Amino acid sequence: MSATPQAAADPQVEAFLALLAARRSPRTVEAYRRDLERLARSLDRPLSEANTAALERAVASLRAEGLSPATLARRIAAARTFYAHLQLLGLRADNPAAEIALPRRVRRLPPSGSKSPLCHGAARKGIRAVIAG
Repeated sequence: MSATPQAAADPQVEAFLALLAARRSPRTVEAYRRDLERLARSLDRPLSEANTAALERAVASLRAEGLSPATLARRIAAARTFYAHLQLLGLRADNPAAEIALPRRVRRLPPSGSKSPLCHGAARKGIRAVIAG
Protein backbone atom coordinates (compact mmCIF):
# COMPACT_ATOMS: atom_id res chain seq x y z
CA MET A 1 0.00 0.00 0.00
CA SER A 2 1.47 3.35 -0.96
CA ALA A 3 1.53 6.28 1.41
CA THR A 4 -0.32 9.46 0.60
CA PRO A 5 1.75 12.60 -0.08
CA GLN A 6 0.53 14.15 3.20
CA ALA A 7 1.50 11.15 5.33
CA ALA A 8 4.78 10.62 3.47
CA ALA A 9 5.68 14.24 4.28
CA ASP A 10 5.47 13.46 8.02
CA PRO A 11 8.46 11.38 9.13
CA GLN A 12 7.06 11.22 12.67
CA VAL A 13 4.17 9.06 11.45
CA GLU A 14 6.56 6.70 9.68
CA ALA A 15 8.80 6.47 12.76
CA PHE A 16 5.76 5.71 14.93
CA LEU A 17 4.60 2.97 12.54
CA ALA A 18 8.10 1.46 12.44
CA LEU A 19 8.15 1.23 16.23
CA LEU A 20 4.62 -0.15 16.24
CA ALA A 21 5.70 -2.86 13.77
CA ALA A 22 8.11 -4.23 16.36
CA ARG A 23 5.28 -4.79 18.83
CA ARG A 24 2.11 -5.38 16.82
CA SER A 25 0.94 -7.61 14.01
CA PRO A 26 1.33 -6.44 10.40
CA ARG A 27 -2.45 -6.07 10.06
CA THR A 28 -2.61 -3.85 13.13
CA VAL A 29 0.19 -1.66 11.78
CA GLU A 30 -1.60 -1.37 8.43
CA ALA A 31 -4.83 -0.43 10.21
CA TYR A 32 -3.00 2.33 12.10
CA ARG A 33 -1.38 3.47 8.84
CA ARG A 34 -4.72 3.70 7.05
CA ASP A 35 -6.42 5.50 9.93
CA LEU A 36 -3.61 8.03 10.37
CA GLU A 37 -3.28 8.64 6.63
CA ARG A 38 -7.00 9.21 6.21
CA LEU A 39 -7.03 11.57 9.17
CA ALA A 40 -3.99 13.41 7.78
CA ARG A 41 -5.78 13.96 4.46
CA SER A 42 -8.37 16.04 6.29
CA LEU A 43 -5.75 18.34 7.83
CA ASP A 44 -4.05 21.41 6.41
CA ARG A 45 -0.71 20.51 8.03
CA PRO A 46 1.32 17.40 8.91
CA LEU A 47 -0.36 15.20 11.49
CA SER A 48 2.47 15.66 13.99
CA GLU A 49 1.89 19.44 13.94
CA ALA A 50 -1.90 19.41 14.31
CA ASN A 51 -3.66 21.05 17.23
CA THR A 52 -6.98 20.16 18.83
CA ALA A 53 -8.97 22.63 16.70
CA ALA A 54 -7.53 21.21 13.47
CA LEU A 55 -8.27 17.65 14.59
CA GLU A 56 -11.83 18.59 15.56
CA ARG A 57 -12.35 20.09 12.09
CA ALA A 58 -10.92 16.94 10.49
CA VAL A 59 -13.19 14.69 12.55
CA ALA A 60 -16.20 16.87 11.68
CA SER A 61 -15.27 16.56 8.00
CA LEU A 62 -15.04 12.78 8.29
CA ARG A 63 -18.36 12.68 10.14
CA ALA A 64 -19.94 14.73 7.33
CA GLU A 65 -18.66 12.12 4.85
CA GLY A 66 -20.88 9.62 6.65
CA LEU A 67 -18.29 7.55 8.51
CA SER A 68 -19.73 5.38 11.24
CA PRO A 69 -19.16 6.26 14.90
CA ALA A 70 -17.01 3.12 15.28
CA THR A 71 -14.73 4.20 12.42
CA LEU A 72 -14.42 7.72 13.79
CA ALA A 73 -13.62 6.36 17.26
CA ARG A 74 -10.93 4.09 15.79
CA ARG A 75 -9.30 7.00 13.94
CA ILE A 76 -9.35 9.20 17.03
CA ALA A 77 -7.88 6.35 19.09
CA ALA A 78 -5.07 5.91 16.53
CA ALA A 79 -4.34 9.64 16.75
CA ARG A 80 -4.33 9.51 20.56
CA THR A 81 -1.79 6.70 20.47
CA PHE A 82 0.36 8.56 17.93
CA TYR A 83 0.43 11.75 20.01
CA ALA A 84 1.11 9.78 23.21
CA HIS A 85 4.14 8.34 21.38
CA LEU A 86 5.33 11.86 20.50
CA GLN A 87 4.85 12.90 24.14
CA LEU A 88 6.96 9.99 25.37
CA LEU A 89 9.73 11.03 23.00
CA GLY A 90 9.50 14.61 24.25
CA LEU A 91 8.50 15.90 20.81
CA ARG A 92 5.15 17.24 22.02
CA ALA A 93 4.03 18.57 25.35
CA ASP A 94 0.36 17.86 24.66
CA ASN A 95 -1.91 15.24 23.14
CA PRO A 96 -4.43 17.19 21.06
CA ALA A 97 -6.48 14.07 20.29
CA ALA A 98 -7.02 13.36 23.99
CA GLU A 99 -9.45 16.28 24.20
CA ILE A 100 -11.65 15.03 21.36
CA ALA A 101 -14.71 13.16 22.57
CA LEU A 102 -15.22 9.74 21.08
CA PRO A 103 -18.53 9.40 19.26
CA ARG A 104 -21.10 7.18 20.91
CA ARG A 105 -21.63 3.85 19.29
CA VAL A 106 -25.12 3.17 18.09
CA ARG A 107 -26.71 0.33 20.03
CA ARG A 108 -29.12 -1.71 17.99
CA LEU A 109 -31.97 -3.86 19.23
CA PRO A 110 -31.75 -7.55 18.41
CA PRO A 111 -33.83 -8.50 15.38
CA SER A 112 -37.22 -10.04 16.05
CA GLY A 113 -36.97 -13.78 16.31
CA SER A 114 -33.42 -13.41 17.50
CA LYS A 115 -31.79 -16.29 19.32
CA SER A 116 -30.94 -14.06 22.26
CA PRO A 117 -32.04 -15.37 25.67
CA LEU A 118 -34.24 -12.32 26.19
CA CYS A 119 -36.27 -13.06 23.06
CA HIS A 120 -36.58 -16.76 23.89
CA GLY A 121 -37.66 -15.97 27.42
CA ALA A 122 -40.28 -13.56 26.13
CA ALA A 123 -41.63 -16.16 23.73
CA ARG A 124 -41.85 -18.83 26.45
CA LYS A 125 -43.42 -16.70 29.16
CA GLY A 126 -45.58 -14.64 26.93
CA ILE A 127 -44.98 -11.00 26.26
CA ARG A 128 -47.45 -9.87 28.95
CA ALA A 129 -45.55 -11.64 31.68
CA VAL A 130 -42.29 -10.01 30.60
CA ILE A 131 -43.84 -6.54 30.50
CA ALA A 132 -45.57 -7.00 33.86
CA GLY A 133 -42.17 -7.82 35.32
